[in-house]
Amino acid sequence: MMFKLRVIFEYFFNKIYSNDELLVYKYVRSDSLELLDEITIEKVSDKNIKELALFEDKEKIDWLNSKILKGNDGYIAFYNGICCHRSWVLFGPYNEDIHFSYKLDLKSNECLIHYCETNPKFRGLGIYPYVLKYICNKYPDLDKIIVVNKKNIPSIKGIEKACFILQYSFKIKTILFFSKIIKNEDIVTC
Repeated sequence: MMFKLRVIFEYFFNKIYSNDELLVYKYVRSDSLELLDEITIEKVSDKNIKELALFEDKEKIDWLNSKILKGNDGYIAFYNGICCHRSWVLFGPYNEDIHFSYKLDLKSNECLIHYCETNPKFRGLGIYPYVLKYICNKYPDLDKIIVVNKKNIPSIKGIEKACFILQYSFKIKTILFFSKIIKNEDIVTC
């Protein structure tokens, strides 16, 4: 119930006013994954999805599970046996909300890594970039994309550490339910 109320509140608040800049990254390097003994990663199943209850409420877990029922994959990371992170992989062709005012169209050769979250107790341990690289190595034939709010500095650091390169950004300005999207493709990449 709290998850639904929060989503409804955020939706209406962001439709009244938002001034966000989203960064779109693409995975560009296929490094081998150096295994870490303390981190294990499992594909989400009916048996392990309940592990997310350590830092998610039941409604959020059910909502995430609905993404898997649509043919997408979810991954859960464990740090010394304790559930600490989740990431979902959405496969194209697909149209996914990445902002209250914007949907990203995925092509058939692309996947979006989305709905990533690390349990606050485990942040700063390098779990997020480790999971991202793990996922990227699982899907070598697909272009991997991830989108992040420019204000989310810790996630940006993790994304860049996992060998993603900024492709473009766009600003979304919303005032009283009217949105303007300004795409910036003048980003120089290495």
